Amino acid sequence: MRIAILCGGDGWHLEDLIRAAAHLGHTAERVDFRRVGAAVGAPVADAPGSPTLDQFDAIVVRTMPPGSLEQVVFRMDLLHALAGRGVPVLNPPRALEVCVDKYLALVRLQAAGLRVPETFVCQTADDALAAFDRLGRDVVVKPLFGSEGRGMLRVTDSELAWRSMRAIERTQSVLYVQRFIPHPGWDLRAFVLGSRVLAAMRRTAGDDWRTNVAQGATAEPVTLTPEQEALALRASEAVGTVAAGVDLLPGPGGEWYVIEVNAVPGWRALGPATGIDVAREMIQHITRHETRDTRHGVEDSCLVSRVSCLAAVWEATARKAGNVHRDADFADVTYTDFVTSAALAAPELARAAERPLGDTILAAIRATRSVVRTNTNLGIVLLLAPLAKAPAATDLRAGVAEVLNRTTVADAVRVYEAIRLAAPGGLGKAPEQDVRDAPTLPLRDVMALAADRDLVARQYANAFAGVFDLGVPALLDGLKQFGRVEPAVQHCQLAWLAVHPDSLIVRKRGPEVAADASRRAKAVLDVGSVGTAAGRTGYDELDRWLRSDGHARNPGTTADLVTACLYVALRQRTMTADTPL
Repeated sequence: MRIAILCGGDGWHLEDLIRAAAHLGHTAERVDFRRVGAAVGAPVADAPGSPTLDQFDAIVVRTMPPGSLEQVVFRMDLLHALAGRGVPVLNPPRALEVCVDKYLALVRLQAAGLRVPETFVCQTADDALAAFDRLGRDVVVKPLFGSEGRGMLRVTDSELAWRSMRAIERTQSVLYVQRFIPHPGWDLRAFVLGSRVLAAMRRTAGDDWRTNVAQGATAEPVTLTPEQEALALRASEAVGTVAAGVDLLPGPGGEWYVIEVNAVPGWRALGPATGIDVAREMIQHITRHETRDTRHGVEDSCLVSRVSCLAAVWEATARKAGNVHRDADFADVTYTDFVTSAALAAPELARAAERPLGDTILAAIRATRSVVRTNTNLGIVLLLAPLAKAPAATDLRAGVAEVLNRTTVADAVRVYEAIRLAAPGGLGKAPEQDVRDAPTLPLRDVMALAADRDLVARQYANAFAGVFDLGVPALLDGLKQFGRVEPAVQHCQLAWLAVHPDSLIVRKRGPEVAADASRRAKAVLDVGSVGTAAGRTGYDELDRWLRSDGHARNPGTTADLVTACLYVALRQRTMTADTPL
């Protein structure tokens, strides 16, 4: 393979990667990130830059040289374009964007349930000085963008705080003020590669409070405890990195903080300290796991992301009876919340093929709850994750059945955590395997215990029989009759409600009210669904009835099932993005 090493100059890491690639029979070349160009609507060979990145089989980002906002944005756009065409990029462009921004990375880490230092991010010196006081007048001031401990300042003196904050404000920089964590003078750096911790070292500070090797700290190899290793892997997953340097700091009470995740980690000290050829491992990883031979996998993940997002947006947009939609919000949740949730969950669902089912579900809910403060998509994620994990090369129905057959207790543990995080309304106490307890059965078996009272759980128990045998045919029948997405979705909603009382209505208002909703839906179907004047009148009446009683009759579970049907139709290409709304 021909591998481009993107950098801003020469250096030890560049030479080490070139050496490792040569030993493995590949060619790695230095490419100055400041010189790369692109061509759109013209032959790639005519693009400025020496050479163009399209000539390479894989990309390793070693450094991101300083530049204007436009230059940096273009460089990231170029990486996104290459990754979208299936060229392996290490690290993925989105992970680079997250990790280069300390604030965004910290938000992702906290959303993943990891302990991070108390931090205030301000735009004025006055606000930063107030943060200094609130954090106990012992803080670390960091540049929003930066690494290796450069530009960091520990501030404990009010006069120094005033001077430093004012100086930073004059440069129009963001003021990133973090509580100083008292520590024993050392931290841990874990080098994550793929789904494993490749190596780890203890970094002990010299004459400085900073533990960065670049600032004089010494390094020694260390074997992480299971807890420390799990924290490092969760941190890498939270920001989306493939290769990462995760910094763990012990707190005064024995607790562990995740301080930072570096998406362009160095290993000059780590290699000698641990005896591991890190550059060789990285080249092996990108050539073994992410070569052009797996481009279909990249395309599959892109397909899953697009289809899952579109299915959820279509479901939320269609003006369905009793639900939130583009013309109707609830007091505690809006149409914008649902569309935002669709966009946040899609990238996590796109990774379903590469990790356990429970991990995908939990990651999607964490991503959603990092922005949206109410449950919008637990049912959707539970339904779409098994479908997304089914290989594209197989029959979707057979594929999802195989996914469900292979669920584990670990999947159940992660899904229980996701359910508790989402906090769905009307959740009662189960007689066994309750979500508040630790599960002892595989996920599918746990769901089977709830199948008689929850339609989403029933899909896990019967391998999505309801989706494939009832919902999708109804959706496609509606599309055939009406020619557009919205009436097809309304028809599908009626078909579900007419046969299966909505689980959310049952939890909130009891089985009799849910059965009444089913009778009303069937009555609309009996007069021609939404395709006749009588049917439209009946559907409007059903909408008003469902919205009364403070939206407690909202058929939310049915909406989730409709989303699953849209996903299947889009995945099987019986509907497309060009289908009229």
